[in-house]
This record gives sequence, structure tokens and C-alpha cells, in this order.
Amino acid sequence: QCRKAMKQEGRDYDYPQLIKMATSAKPFEAFIDIDDSSFLNPENMCKAIELYCQKTNQTFPEDDGQMARVVLESLAMKYRLTLAELREFKEIEEIYITGGGIHNELLCQFTANACNLPLIATFAEGSAAGNLMAQALGAGKVKSQKEIREIMAASCSPKTYMPDDSIIWQEAFRKYLSIIK
Repeated sequence: QCRKAMKQEGRDYDYPQLIKMATSAKPFEAFIDIDDSSFLNPENMCKAIELYCQKTNQTFPEDDGQMARVVLESLAMKYRLTLAELREFKEIEEIYITGGGIHNELLCQFTANACNLPLIATFAEGSAAGNLMAQALGAGKVKSQKEIREIMAASCSPKTYMPDDSIIWQEAFRKYLSIIK
């Protein structure tokens, strides 16, 4: 949605350009609560983020690269918050992701950093592959979930992102929590 708003204002970036700009932007300048109602369907997502930053007494992003970085860092922090909730029920030692997000290497690395866990990016079309394997199980073409896992593992080349800068991300997470609460 930010990309759409930027395009409407005459700045037409593709995703690799935005990611490159975000990579060189200053880290942890601002955070947003991605679940805040102001982000449900705003007319202009960039303006909604600016208003949120203003409402929470943060400096709002100065340029499009900073805007993209705020969004990506905030997503990674939300994943960490969700991980903490999941850990109340089960120990988690690594994160697996599927879907188009695996192509966003910066978000994958930010998530590994924020969660302080290895992140394994697998299938870009994970939902379709899972659906196909569920149908194969139902049709008797595969015999068990174990067999499904073996087939899936042999069908992709996962990429692993190891956490980095864990102390810096821990401090940033405390800042994030103070803003979204």
C-alpha cells in the first residue's frame, strides 16, 4: 500500500528498489503497530503511517526508503511479539516461512534478527504445495505426514537466515513495545 501511495505521488519503485532503499535507511527510527485500525484501508498508507508516528510522538519517515524500513522493521517486531505468545504453548527453535515473502530477503533477515532465531525460507507457493500434498494424502498417493514432509523437503532449496545483532534488536523491541502499548 505504501508503494501504491508513492506511485500516486509520481514515485514509481519496484520492490527491489524499495528494499535497496530500505537497506540503506537508518534503523529503528520509528515503529508502527501494524494491527492499528488506522492501517486497515487508508486512502494513503504513507500518510497513515505519518499520522501514526505523529500520534505516538515519533519522527516520521523522511523519505521512501525510511518509510519502507519502518514497515519492514515493524513487521519483524510484530512477528516477535506473536512468537512470544506462541511460546506460551510450545518451545520454538526456528521459524519456517513460505509464500511470496521469502523473496524479501531484508524482511527475512529482520525477522531472524528480531526473533533471535534461525529463519528458514522454503516455498514461494507454499499454500499451493500444501494443498496439493493434502489432496495426494486424501487420494492415497502418499501415506503419511512424514512422507509429505520428506517430499516437500526434497522439492525445494531452503535458505536459512541466522540472527544477527541480537542485543541491538532486543533494545529496539523494548522501544517497539513502548510505542505500541
